Amino acid sequence: SYSDDGGYAFADAPSEGGFLHSDMHALWINPNNTSQMYVGTDGGVYISNDKGANWLFLAGLPVGQFYHVAVDNHQPYYRVYGGLQDNGSWYAPSSHPGGVSVSEWKGLYWGDGFWTQPDPTDPDIAYAEYQGGNMARINMQTLKSNPIQPKEAPGDGKLRWNWNTPIVLGSKNPKNLYTAAQYLYKSTDQG
Repeated sequence: SYSDDGGYAFADAPSEGGFLHSDMHALWINPNNTSQMYVGTDGGVYISNDKGANWLFLAGLPVGQFYHVAVDNHQPYYRVYGGLQDNGSWYAPSSHPGGVSVSEWKGLYWGDGFWTQPDPTDPDIAYAEYQGGNMARINMQTLKSNPIQPKEAPGDGKLRWNWNTPIVLGSKNPKNLYTAAQYLYKSTDQG
């Protein structure tokens, strides 16, 4: 909705076209043209020139809300991995001839991307997690995911997963994969 009288009355803004990403965090209204506004969201920046009736996504801006970042030992350029608010888990090379562009980023997993961990013992494997402890082992060649979230044992009761459940590889033995609900879990076979 919008107001033309300083907030005394509001009218519904028509929404004729254009997807607008959820979770808006910033709004700027042009003081010289109040029909024009910019909105900053979890998915990027959008502009409207008609009081919000239509929205245009400003593609190509290097913006995103990363929860956690990790790197691997890939050659010739190491890869950067990260989980993004409302935008899944992604990875890209740390460098690329001509620079790293948006097209270099590849999606790994969906949901609210939280933890993403490359397997230092196997360059073809990465792990990613989204809300509620939903985690997977991802084949980096095919980008196919295999769910690996631990399940409750008989008599344990329902597992209570954190919104942002960590996935940690062992510092002394990187073949050990750890995660936790109300119990700590350890895998020695990639989940």
